[in-house]
Amino acid sequence: MASTVIANEYRARLADFHGGGSPLSPFGFMAFGDGGHNPDGTPKLADPDASGLQNELIRKPLNSITRTGPYTLECEGRLEPGELIGKHVSEAALLDAAGQVVAFKKFAPKVRDSDELYQVFIEPLF
Repeated sequence: MASTVIANEYRARLADFHGGGSPLSPFGFMAFGDGGHNPDGTPKLADPDASGLQNELIRKPLNSITRTGPYTLECEGRLEPGELIGKHVSEAALLDAAGQVVAFKKFAPKVRDSDELYQVFIEPLF
């Protein structure tokens, strides 16, 4: 199971906000890409210093945000049937409403078929 990696860029925005700086944007989007795996199909390690996906293919509004515990939100992104057919989806990023990265997840590639719904859950732990 792929784990969520919080982006250092987001941590810096949190520190700035709590230090009296700029306001934070709510979570708003999930980006999907095909740059999250090695040639042998194994997932790459997510880099907390990255400012985006290695190869973003599509960005979509979040399908849902659910509080699953006192310190956790489950953010769901979906690829609907017919989207990214034949692509090897292997990375996802949670973005705020301003399009800034919050967290990443990398995983073994999933080849998209035309008739399937594909869900990715990113769970930032606070």
